[in-house]
Amino acid sequence: MLQPGLDSQPDSCVPCPAGTFNDQPGHRQQDCKRCMVFDEENPYYTLGEECTRFHDTRVRCVKGFYFDRAEEDCFLCTDCRNEGMFTAQPCSRDQNTKCCSHPGMVAVGGACHFPQKKGHLIDGS
Repeated sequence: MLQPGLDSQPDSCVPCPAGTFNDQPGHRQQDCKRCMVFDEENPYYTLGEECTRFHDTRVRCVKGFYFDRAEEDCFLCTDCRNEGMFTAQPCSRDQNTKCCSHPGMVAVGGACHFPQKKGHLIDGS
């Protein structure tokens, strides 16, 4: 963290204390943030990385779940078959399954299309 200089002395950089971190570029922040405590009792998370002086604790969702950045939580991946749809893009660590109405469709930019024919996507809406 950045510690302001006293009596015309230059600013100096000192490490964040244990249990805190500073993730700002160049560590120009004057205070350190408290590390998130990993909840081992939560069945939807696994520990990705412990907190360091440079970043907060990183958690991952367990298999079959994805992390929604807006909600900052893990959610169950959609099973397209339960929706009467077909999987165009499988669930990943940070994105839910993309379901489309017809088999063989692909997801491009969040929309369903049939694969390319002579360089063009065919809209399947």
